[in-house]
Amino acid sequence: MSEQGNVRNKILYADDDEKSRILVRKILESEGFVISEAVNGLEAVQKASSERPDLILMDLLMPVMDGFDALNRIHEVPELAEVPAIAITASGMERDRERIIKSGYHGYLSKPIQRLMLIEEVERILNPEMSFTRYAEEKTLLKDEELAGKRVLLVDDNPVHLQLGTKVLSNAGMDVIKAIDGKDEMKILESDAKVDIILSDILMPGMDGYQFCRMVKTSGSLLNIPFVFYTSTYVDNKDIRFGLDLGAERYIIRPIPAKRLLEIMKEVLRERKERGKEMPEVSRDALMLDEVKYYREYSERLVSKLEHKLLELENAYQALEMKNQELK
Repeated sequence: MSEQGNVRNKILYADDDEKSRILVRKILESEGFVISEAVNGLEAVQKASSERPDLILMDLLMPVMDGFDALNRIHEVPELAEVPAIAITASGMERDRERIIKSGYHGYLSKPIQRLMLIEEVERILNPEMSFTRYAEEKTLLKDEELAGKRVLLVDDNPVHLQLGTKVLSNAGMDVIKAIDGKDEMKILESDAKVDIILSDILMPGMDGYQFCRMVKTSGSLLNIPFVFYTSTYVDNKDIRFGLDLGAERYIIRPIPAKRLLEIMKEVLRERKERGKEMPEVSRDALMLDEVKYYREYSERLVSKLEHKLLELENAYQALEMKNQELK
């Protein structure tokens, strides 16, 4: 199913664990997916028949009917025979991988559910042609004349993301300067290195992306460098508004198709060229110009992420408890 407006594919998630359902729903809704929930396998069969989802996420260990029987029942319906499914389990099911795949599942994820792994697996199945990794590894890509020769400062403390991002941008013909945090970035910028655009992650050691953006956008010599946030952690509406209030030109949530990333880079550079030497339009009420407001909002963003991490840890603890019970 193709995207329509801001609404993407419909996903049915079946799990008897309420906390897992809350976490998965929050992650996938932030990516624009429409989520429906079921608390056991039988309810999953009923909802799949009535709602016709584009993808099913199914816990394998549920009361009333488990994930194996439920998916078998769903695929017996002709209209649902081709609906892809991902198995989700708290058990160490690696030994049962063959059984999981033979049962009709297209993949599986273990609890505690990790945000990036969940999103990447969902995108892999629903939009295989848009895979960022596949695009980064494509050797026959042509350079983009609009981006060729432009220098981008790419900042990410995750070596995998840094490597993939470098491949995508380099394949487009861009000159990539790499950094691992905001402090590293500032040293590069202060060394008089010419940079046409900055693409920065947010959650990083030393100096995070928010702090780095604020330093750039409050510096007269760096103010006009276009700044683009690129994150998979700070995805709430308040996070996005905070980043844009700091003066960032765009706020990208990962994962994103590589082609779309390059389109955004071109859009930002075009706007910068049209603006010429003029200062970016940032309201005087923006957080970057109000110290008290900035630190209050910045603290709220950090607390929000801490609460999210605590929820993930609680899910991890619960998963370990379930494994202990199964072993007993």
